[in-house]
Parts: sequence; structure tokens; C-alpha cells
Amino acid sequence: MTNKLSKIVANKLREIAGTISPAQEDGTTVYGEYEVAIHRANGDIENKVFKNTPIYKGLNRLAFRATTYTNTVAQYLVVGTQTAAHSLASAQGGIGEVSRKAAASIVQSQDWFALTSTWGGASDSLTGIVLSSIGVSDYVNSHATNDNFFSMSNSLNTTLAASDTLSATCRIRVGSHNLGHTT
Repeated sequence: MTNKLSKIVANKLREIAGTISPAQEDGTTVYGEYEVAIHRANGDIENKVFKNTPIYKGLNRLAFRATTYTNTVAQYLVVGTQTAAHSLASAQGGIGEVSRKAAASIVQSQDWFALTSTWGGASDSLTGIVLSSIGVSDYVNSHATNDNFFSMSNSLNTTLAASDTLSATCRIRVGSHNLGHTT
């Protein structure tokens, strides 16, 4: 048991220190596109659309802004009762919110950002509630128009007893700075 706990702590420290190995998880590759129009003297117009190449310093900056930029800091973890799968179009109302906590820890490391919160069964009035969803938000209160969610998952599926605690860390990979990755 002690060896398992030591491994968990060591992994968390590596994540915080920025040594998360991109080979461990593929994550979602961040890319965009450029759209250009070249107007020629003879009246011809050449239109081109091509993908951009994110640079790891730029990816680091995206992660940095998620943890420090005014009004858009990913600083709240939210638990709820929603069981339906989430999609890119999921919104605040789709989490079935039961409790929202300011993160006890918010870190940015390489092209990742992460935040951690803890709930107590009885101390947070969550005893006996089936918690199915969890998400990351940038707004202090539940609000349909102001609340921006960074991610949601319906895989929590737990019920807390009075003396149970739930400690959750959400990590979001902004991109990949693994220059050896070829796809």
C-alpha cells in the first residue's frame, strides 16, 4: 500500500513539475488554419486554406492564460448528477450541478493545465447523492450565460458516505510539444 501511494505522489509531482510524458497520453492535438486571399493585378484571386503549426511556446502560452488571465481562469471544479454523455456543444445546464468548489490548486506546466478540489460527504452536503458528472468552469456561481466550461465528463459515478471525501484533479492538454510525434 505504501509503495502504491509513493508512486501516486511521485507521478503528481512529475505532472506539476512539467515532466508529463506526451507519449503516455495522446490528448487532442491543437491546430487551426490560415485562410488567405491573394489579389493579382490582372483581377485574379487566389484563395488558400492551410493548417497552422502550433509552436510549443505558443501552446505553453495557451495553458498559461487558462490559469492566470482575468475573467477566464479555469478555477472551479463542478460536480453534478448528469448521466448523459457530453459533447463539444455541452453547456452549463447539462451537468446537473450539485456543488462547485474553487480549486485548491491550479497549475500550468508545459502545454498542460491542471486544477484540484476536494469535497467531503457530510461537510459539503453530498451524502447519498449519485455524482455522475464533473467539469471545469471559470465562473464563481452557476449561471447559464456567464458560465464557461472547459471540459465535462459523465464518468464520475460515485456516491459519498458522510465521512467520505472526493479529491478530483482535472488536467487538460492544450496540445503536444512532442516534436518526435509524426501524426
